[in-house]
Amino acid sequence: MRRAMSSNSDDMLGAAAAAEVLLQRTTDTTLVGVGPPSANVLPVMRGGLASALMARHALLRWRVAPLGAAAAFHLQQWRVLAQYLPALRTDSVHACFFHAVYAVHTGDYLGARTYVSRARRLADTKLKALIGESYERAYGVLVRVQQLSELEEVIEHRTCDDRRRRRLLEASWDARMHACQRDVDTWQQLLAVRAMAVPRAQNAGVWLKFASLARKRRRFRLARRVIASLVADGDAAVVIAEADVTTATRTDASDADSPFTYHDVASDLAAAPLQQPAVAYAYAKLLWSEQRHDDAVALLRRLVDTHGNGGGARGGSGGGAAGASL
Repeated sequence: MRRAMSSNSDDMLGAAAAAEVLLQRTTDTTLVGVGPPSANVLPVMRGGLASALMARHALLRWRVAPLGAAAAFHLQQWRVLAQYLPALRTDSVHACFFHAVYAVHTGDYLGARTYVSRARRLADTKLKALIGESYERAYGVLVRVQQLSELEEVIEHRTCDDRRRRRLLEASWDARMHACQRDVDTWQQLLAVRAMAVPRAQNAGVWLKFASLARKRRRFRLARRVIASLVADGDAAVVIAEADVTTATRTDASDADSPFTYHDVASDLAAAPLQQPAVAYAYAKLLWSEQRHDDAVALLRRLVDTHGNGGGARGGSGGGAAGASL
């Protein structure tokens, strides 16, 4: 399930919608208890076909709930996350983690710490079983353990009045991030926790590096949505995020049979955040990677025209430096 979640993390909205449909098809009487649905959570029914359908729906709900919860968490759709929580197995690390996340969101810090402690105990048992097999198999659990630790730090960040202490926490998060594998899904999981304490706009440098990492891994849709989330103009952000790109087979975008198709390209380019040089520069690099070379060059020219002289030069050079470090 973890591999399925990570492979589709750049399309979380679609995953959440699909999961919600499956959950709605299952009656409220299923998936309330602990353990596999075949063990103790399926409702007692009579009638062959009805019973089989209910069992199938319950099994689907049990399997898809972690995916739906992860999607809702990454999208910060807290009401949707709350709907998935009762369907999660209470004896799993994932369930305890998502319960802890929701408790932090609602301000129930005591309850969050309780779930974090329970998740650690479950993770310890799982790690002992996996670490002997391979580090690669255990790495996902290690990332979850780091999320648990940082969730506790998020609680401290949200309740601490000492600005210096909060900055130290943020600096330690950045240092840990650079020590992690340069893996899109790992970065996404860790950044999702930190976003509960520090808004993306206040931590734009790290999010731009994440967008760059997604772009280099050809996760263009994810990179586009991250960049859009950093755009101050809400309308422009929507335009950029919704101008999704679809990959076909060829590699020459100037050809009639371009490998990419776009939606509302003109508005997409017009929405570029010229007043945010670092974000605009990252966006230009994304356009280039999507084989939209003319659009990328046009955006860079507009960026130079906007910030090329006088007081704007400082903003332009700062944006270029930030983009060059991606």
